[in-house]
Amino acid sequence: MPLTQALRHIGILAAADPNHVRTWSYYGMWQMEQGNRLKAEDNLAKVKLLCGSAGCKEYIEIKAVIDGKASY
Repeated sequence: MPLTQALRHIGILAAADPNHVRTWSYYGMWQMEQGNRLKAEDNLAKVKLLCGSAGCKEYIEIKAVIDGKASY
């Protein structure tokens, strides 16, 4: 899937359900892939807020990508 199409898809998902944790997690991981650490960290905070803690799967995944312990 081309990058612009993927971004459009993420935007549609976020608009359809702004509280969908998995969408924000993927978006944050993609931001890291693009070199935008600050935006990825914003998404990490959003995921934590939506999960209610730092223990949910989506938070752990995006945090690992931000910390360089995993790749997206």
